[in-house]
Amino acid sequence: MKKLTIAIKLFFAILLVGGKIWAAQFDGQTFQVRLILDVTVFQDTLSFFDGQLASQHFAGQEFSPSSYSVRHQQSSSVLLWESHGSGTRGNLDWTGTMDGGKIDGTVLWHPASGGVLTYRVEMVPPLAAPSDGPVFFRLYPNARLDNKNILALIKALKKAPVAKQDSFIQSLAAYGAEVLPYALDLAEQHHVRFAYPTHDVILPVAFPQDYRVLALGIIESIRDVQAIPDLKRFLREDIDLAAAARDALLRMPGPLPSDVQRALDDRHL
Repeated sequence: MKKLTIAIKLFFAILLVGGKIWAAQFDGQTFQVRLILDVTVFQDTLSFFDGQLASQHFAGQEFSPSSYSVRHQQSSSVLLWESHGSGTRGNLDWTGTMDGGKIDGTVLWHPASGGVLTYRVEMVPPLAAPSDGPVFFRLYPNARLDNKNILALIKALKKAPVAKQDSFIQSLAAYGAEVLPYALDLAEQHHVRFAYPTHDVILPVAFPQDYRVLALGIIESIRDVQAIPDLKRFLREDIDLAAAARDALLRMPGPLPSDVQRALDDRHL
């Protein structure tokens, strides 16, 4: 019996060590994702660190980081991950996959008041810098970002909770063509610090974070016809930037110039 007990303990110890090894492979990674609830889309940042999963969106709903686990899908290179957390506003159950650096999944929010909200988790493809340099420096090599009002709005946007971000995005988009270089510059910024409440202690957690999603939101919200030539140039860039430019162009008042329409047709976004 004693040998059996030791064997069982050893077996679970191996599983525990294995779980930590797999979890460590996620640590240090940050993903821009969309949380899709019916027809409503929320932008979120998922960060894995020290065996914990942090959601910027749900941090605003009073959820602290929660531990996560990872296992290999049988006969596949796909990794399966999950995390279960709780807070004053209920419980969160995350499940998903990681395949070739792409993450997706589902999160179930069980509010304390009852019921369940089901969000689909979709990764936002990274805004990859082309081999010949960042987009901002290539498209606006002589830009002077010195409009104090725009800079103040961007600063406020970066600090704003998710629920208030859209009002700042719309205020910035109202600057039209003038705000485009600022948006590209914002897309290439990163590294901020968050603080998550843990019981009675504020736990500072530093991890990489970029503002790509916010920048794309500004671009696709622009309705200034003076921005059309620059937006046309954006169509030749990576898929995310081109898609934001396309959305802005399609919502412009009045018909588009024929060359812009042809560029849209050729891009097939």
